[in-house]
Amino acid sequence: MRIITFLSFYLIIFTGFAQQDSLIEVNIEDSVLTTEFEEKKGRLIVPAKSYISLDVCCVEQYNQKLKENSFSTRNPKEEILKVTCKENTQAISVADGKVALVLKTEGAYTVVIKHGKYGAVYSNLESVSVKEGEDVNEKQDIGVVKTKNLNTVLNYELYFKGNKMKVANWIKID
Repeated sequence: MRIITFLSFYLIIFTGFAQQDSLIEVNIEDSVLTTEFEEKKGRLIVPAKSYISLDVCCVEQYNQKLKENSFSTRNPKEEILKVTCKENTQAISVADGKVALVLKTEGAYTVVIKHGKYGAVYSNLESVSVKEGEDVNEKQDIGVVKTKNLNTVLNYELYFKGNKMKVANWIKID
């Protein structure tokens, strides 16, 4: 795992591009992945192999520290999906894509998977089973959800070209 600068993290999450990507040129693979991802709107799988409950909440409820750190520019009403799981549950990719980032902060991993111009953020992982640059398939294991204080919760966010999407509009809840 490499050390990532704030600029790299910002470019991947908030603009949808890594430093090595051209902001002008859009490759064919990204176009195909974007189209395939858009066709799944409202039908994306829950990003965990099994779950106890799902909760869509605003970022402000999820992380009160937003006002204190560099992510304070986010709209506090933006949504995040909290997936409560059993211990040792695998987080899984919601669609085909490419791992853009694996980052460890504050004792937990975050994985960003690009689905064309969409970016899915999976955070609060104990361990990861993917590497940056790796192609992933729908339902592929990406890591084990971390348990802290008897709570096992995966946090999932979705972006399009750096803009936060309403997760509830994308995930199919059975």
